[in-house]
Amino acid sequence: MRYRLLGVTVVAATMMTAGWSLAGSLEIGVYGGLNESLSSTGTLSNGVVEQDYDVDWQGLSFDAPIYYGANLTLWPDAMPDWGFQLDFTHAKAYADFSDPDIAADYSRLEFTHGLNLVTANVLRKWETGQGLRFYAGGGAGVAVPHVEIETRASSIVGDSGTFEYQAAGPALQGIVGASFEVLDNLRLFGQYKLSYAPITAELSDGSSSFSTDFVSHHVAAGLSYSFDSSAY
Repeated sequence: MRYRLLGVTVVAATMMTAGWSLAGSLEIGVYGGLNESLSSTGTLSNGVVEQDYDVDWQGLSFDAPIYYGANLTLWPDAMPDWGFQLDFTHAKAYADFSDPDIAADYSRLEFTHGLNLVTANVLRKWETGQGLRFYAGGGAGVAVPHVEIETRASSIVGDSGTFEYQAAGPALQGIVGASFEVLDNLRLFGQYKLSYAPITAELSDGSSSFSTDFVSHHVAAGLSYSFDSSAY
């Protein structure tokens, strides 16, 4: 519950900051790409006993379900160099089962239907002329992964299978990118994002959890369309 409140608070605060003047350009973007998460320590716990695992994660971004995202950015007339953005990213993470410790205690350890990130971001842009724009920024929000964990670690939790979406922790991200106006109001963009999401996934037995810190690199490209927000 505390993570749901964190996400709502961040989004509300950002929109209130931008909301004092909605006149400006509203930009809607969709994108695809890839992500890779750094290796991390995963902790399986029943509240009394814990077991740590060194987990190598794979993104497999082009395997279904693929990596994708969407965002909505307001560039207010009152602050022409600044943007306020809501961003959704559907990334993925699969544990590498070539590790014998992982293979011994899990039959599934992945976030396949989304290591999903929902963030409210603040962006700074630089227009260079001829339709070229550079931008950078960052934000915070919530991680909503689809937890897919089957474990047989009998000394910790026994057999347990968990398959559900959870608001599992906060999320932070930084963004740098560039876009080019290919047609009136239509832009092609590419960007790099670095995200951090410390998650705690509750397992189906009701008393156990799996926790880890995801640090992920994202490379994405997409299209965006802009229109005058004051007309709506």
